[in-house]
Amino acid sequence: MGDHPLHVGLVGVGEYSSTYHVPHLRRRDDAVIAAATDLDDRKETVIAATGTDSFFVDYREMIDAGLLDAVIVSTPHGLHFEHASYALSAGLHTMVDKPLTIRSANAWELVRIADESGVLLMTALNRHFDPASLYTKHAIASGAVGDVQLTTSLQRGFPSRGANAGWLSDPEIGGGMLYGRTCHMADLLPWLHDSRAAEVEARIEYHGPRDDPSTSSPQAGSTRDPAKAGQRRRGRDAGHHHASIVGLTLENGATAQMISLAASERHEDAIMVYASLESVHIARPPSGSPWVATRSREHHGFEPVPPEDLPPGSTSTDNFVDALLRKAQPMATGEDGARSVRVIEAAIESAATGQPVRV
Repeated sequence: MGDHPLHVGLVGVGEYSSTYHVPHLRRRDDAVIAAATDLDDRKETVIAATGTDSFFVDYREMIDAGLLDAVIVSTPHGLHFEHASYALSAGLHTMVDKPLTIRSANAWELVRIADESGVLLMTALNRHFDPASLYTKHAIASGAVGDVQLTTSLQRGFPSRGANAGWLSDPEIGGGMLYGRTCHMADLLPWLHDSRAAEVEARIEYHGPRDDPSTSSPQAGSTRDPAKAGQRRRGRDAGHHHASIVGLTLENGATAQMISLAASERHEDAIMVYASLESVHIARPPSGSPWVATRSREHHGFEPVPPEDLPPGSTSTDNFVDALLRKAQPMATGEDGARSVRVIEAAIESAATGQPVRV
């Protein structure tokens, strides 16, 4: 990368990218947004947001133009594999917003391409960089909380139907709440324990009968193709999730539980670690990030974790740049993203069969 700032291209500059990745990149002097791609009718908006005049409608033209060292993919979930595989194959370091893909086979293919191309693949799993999450991970690893008996997560609220649903709820493009939100916890709970999921057992409720044609995606493939029909079924199951309880057994023997309630008026993210000496609760405040950490010792109730006890945080955007400039190690890898996608797939399979599924 030489002496010039890191040249980053943005594949997709929607609401999330423009409020997260773009501000973090623009405040740095060792990285620059060198190009961006989005829909043609958003050209002026994207140029104003990113500060670059190098705007492309076709992401392939942007990648092939020779302007970039790296790209950040922030497009609808079902397009992640197409966009990231092209960038990685072109030799560009790539970070992809979660979920890495909505098929684990595709996720592991991205890992393979990155390895063969000798470039970095990261997944923007932002909880890895949050001070409250880092505090909890360190507390578990150090034994400060004692023996962990159970870790649970609760997520409520998802635009699964209606005018506000958008592409997020489309099974083939967004994957619904399981991929849009629960995949965060499918990564975070094993990460907190410095372990991996070994077995998944799940119960999932759906909007309407699972064979109701009204719950299928209008973009699904023809049922005359068995492979596409299978993909549509898996997508439908994920896309019209109503509520789920997913139990995880980790390789180190720890147990965890993910509760996701799409049909809720409230938007909530929280994790509780129940341990023998101290329980820890971390949650997203109404204002968003950073998460808030509280802890309970003996019978004294919950109290805020003092700011001086919280480790410094970062962002996935900054860690991506710092890793490429050899200022830090990547803290949310492609492998992390692939494993979280596999947990969601296993949950869907377990709910369908009524049996635990090995990951």
